[in-house]
Amino acid sequence: MLSTIQAADIIVTNSSNLQSRGIQGVTCATYSHAILVLNNHFCIEATPQYGVARVALSDVLNGSTKVDLFRYRGITHFHAEKVCSAVMKFDGRPYDFRGAVRSAISSGCSNVKRLLPATVLIEVADDVLKDQAEHDNQFYCSELIVRAFEMAGLFVTRHPAHAVSPGGLVKSETLKFVKALKS
Repeated sequence: MLSTIQAADIIVTNSSNLQSRGIQGVTCATYSHAILVLNNHFCIEATPQYGVARVALSDVLNGSTKVDLFRYRGITHFHAEKVCSAVMKFDGRPYDFRGAVRSAISSGCSNVKRLLPATVLIEVADDVLKDQAEHDNQFYCSELIVRAFEMAGLFVTRHPAHAVSPGGLVKSETLKFVKALKS
């Protein structure tokens, strides 16, 4: 299973815990979390508990119910290394709670529309008050991945990194599904 995995691959997951179900519910998506592969042993992710942190790939695989592997179409070894190098600059940064809420808004999910007045305020405040440097101070999972690819000169989506949910990430035409690692 791990022989299929390459540096800069994207793993998306879900699980049966409340946090995962909540994210799936507000984004109307199958996935609740996105992780960037560094090598066959380690990956990097952004979580509310630890912020941006490098973790063992085996821990990610064991802690999830569904795990799927995606890859940037045509990525070279050179660009994969650039993506991994870029993402490591963010190791230790805190989790972006407002950004996670913003990505739910951006998903267009009807479940979020009921909360529209409060969520619009968060989105407008973030867009008006933050420049890219401020967005780079904290991350949620899929934002971290999209930003690392941007810094390597590869664009995963037409949306800004701070507006992409895990479910939205995998809809990108620049990514291809490689295989299910766990169903």
